[in-house]
Amino acid sequence: MNYGIVSLFPALFDYQFLAIGILRIAVGLLALAAGYRHLKGYVEQTPDQNASPRAVRITVGNILVIAGLLLTVGLYTQGAAIVAAVMWVGAAIISLKRRELFFLHTATYLFIALVCLSFLFLGPGAFAIDLPV
Repeated sequence: MNYGIVSLFPALFDYQFLAIGILRIAVGLLALAAGYRHLKGYVEQTPDQNASPRAVRITVGNILVIAGLLLTVGLYTQGAAIVAAVMWVGAAIISLKRRELFFLHTATYLFIALVCLSFLFLGPGAFAIDLPV
């Protein structure tokens, strides 16, 4: 017996390529926002001035902005996804100790890192420059 796909809306599976692209763009925009916060100094608004030295803050901000741009545009998606995943895991680890420095919950950073790692296997999705051959 062939039961087929058990799903409420099986026709929506035709759009999974589009969904991956939307996820990639959303994660890229999140990375851009986080990088912007680092570069503009919003992260350093704590009484402890040693919380985030300026050079580290600018370096992390630049890495996040570059990874965010690459993910948003869909260029070198797998490399940008690895870099972004490492940055999000780092944010999750640091947010466990310094909650006041971050605007999202620790579990959210880990979830975003997992979404980034999924791009290694799923590809860039729709609206990307580096489409799979």
